[in-house]
Amino acid sequence: MSVLGYNLPKVYEGRGPLEAASIGIDLQPGEMAMRCNLICVEEEILKNHSSGHISTEEADVLIQFLQEKLGNDRVRFHSGVQYRHLLVIKGGNKQIDCTPPHDVPLKPFGPLMVKALVPEAQETADLINELILKSQELLKDHPLNLKRMAEGKDTANSIWPWSPGYRPQMPLLADTFPQVKRGAVISAVDLINGIGYYAGLRRIAVEGATGLYNTNYENKVAAASKR
Repeated sequence: MSVLGYNLPKVYEGRGPLEAASIGIDLQPGEMAMRCNLICVEEEILKNHSSGHISTEEADVLIQFLQEKLGNDRVRFHSGVQYRHLLVIKGGNKQIDCTPPHDVPLKPFGPLMVKALVPEAQETADLINELILKSQELLKDHPLNLKRMAEGKDTANSIWPWSPGYRPQMPLLADTFPQVKRGAVISAVDLINGIGYYAGLRRIAVEGATGLYNTNYENKVAAASKR
């Protein structure tokens, strides 16, 4: 965002709202969005922040299951890509301390759970921690996880919400730089696509783009050169 000329301390609201925009969620006033990883917890240890890079198809089954069991008028789960999903809380207070799971591999997860930074955020922190613990109870014996366990794969047996925020107040890139007449974004990562959305850039979907080492660079170049 800084590279595009945005004042980061002024407009950045966290990953959650940007990723929400990428998957078509129009956050309303008072709604707080958080990145929601599917992680693997083993013997109280945060073993794997990506559940062994679980497939999007498998993860969608689990997220839909959690929405059915834990979702309500205030709490919503939305499917994303692979292990990267979204939690939306109405009336959530973003003044909370959340730990990115990729920063703490093989650490006990208990001390890393959400903490309120101000008294007004305690209810939000308690709600998120309750959702984490309930997700572990629901997911541990899910048939999909039992199958992954039998195959020697890491299970997706817990959620881990982090990076909360509200709908960002970002001006369009063309309003800040009138010389920018049009632009596009090519990425398999919801965070980048969300930045593009709020910047007013058109998203170009590319077959074979994964955001990982095996992404299709040739297709990306071809898509960009045609625009």
